[in-house]
Amino acid sequence: NQSKRMQTDYDEIQTQKNHFLVGNMEETLKESKNLLLDEADSFNRQRSVFYNVRAHLSKGDLPAAVNALEIYLAKSTDEQFSYVVKNFMEFSKHPEKGENVVNEQLSKFENEEFKKEGGNLLLLTLVSYILFEQRKNESFFEIVQNTNDTDLLCLKFCASWRMERMDLMENTLNALKQKEEEGAAFSLCNTLFQMATGKLDEVIQEFNQMIEKFSKTSKIYNLIGVAFIQKGSPDKGIKMLQKALEMKGLNNEADANRFIGDLEASSILVNSLTALETSDPFSEKLGEYSKMLKVVNPKDKYFSLEEEAKNKFADALLAIQFRNKRLAKIKFKQQSLGM
Repeated sequence: NQSKRMQTDYDEIQTQKNHFLVGNMEETLKESKNLLLDEADSFNRQRSVFYNVRAHLSKGDLPAAVNALEIYLAKSTDEQFSYVVKNFMEFSKHPEKGENVVNEQLSKFENEEFKKEGGNLLLLTLVSYILFEQRKNESFFEIVQNTNDTDLLCLKFCASWRMERMDLMENTLNALKQKEEEGAAFSLCNTLFQMATGKLDEVIQEFNQMIEKFSKTSKIYNLIGVAFIQKGSPDKGIKMLQKALEMKGLNNEADANRFIGDLEASSILVNSLTALETSDPFSEKLGEYSKMLKVVNPKDKYFSLEEEAKNKFADALLAIQFRNKRLAKIKFKQQSLGM
């Protein structure tokens, strides 16, 4: 019975992980409820915490993330895990304290108690996630360099992709293939690698296969849209991005209030704005999407880049005006001299 239960827990974790990776956050949270009610302190149940919390955080729902941590914490009898959860909760509430949390966690790696029964893996998951979010690449790669854990390999791949390090991406992809070729982790990372190497026809085909194998999600349609745009088919790309917005339930400015802080919603809107600026710069959707993004994520880098572009345009306009005034003065002087 215990062996059967362990296999059931493992299957539930795999399902939850696949949902999380393809962007199906509602199903991720639904799957985690089974383990939430479990009284046992299994490692699978503990790992489920991180999917649950990250799903809430990706939706911008910090109170729900903290609440989930508190529920798990109340049921846990594992002091080591409780310690990790408390620190994760502290980071979730106060991301600016991430460096202090990381330093405290790293000091525990030498503690013998934290070397038992996967303790280091729990610590690695927490510390790596914080370092990844804070973009502290050197420290991040230092502590995950020898990992073969699927979740950490996914983070490692994403960090390598963000740095445009094709060599690290390929090495990490090979490690993922050996670990779990049939799961969403390898499928997603393999498709992103093909996107980075310009194999866009294969990318679109792979994403369609992921839809059949796992589920239709706004995340996948968002990525298909980006692939079409990179392929030089912006019209198809915009249609895919609009499909992503529809699946997300983000159709107008009123809807945007339900997605404040939602990272995926922000990504789809930025991709849509970028695509329209290139293919249809006079589209009414530009203003609409911009207003929606200001509600969802007013601090998005898109606005700083937009402001920078506006400033450059203003500087260029001033230069032209100054040049025209100067030419006008020269022309006036020439006229006054009868020339």
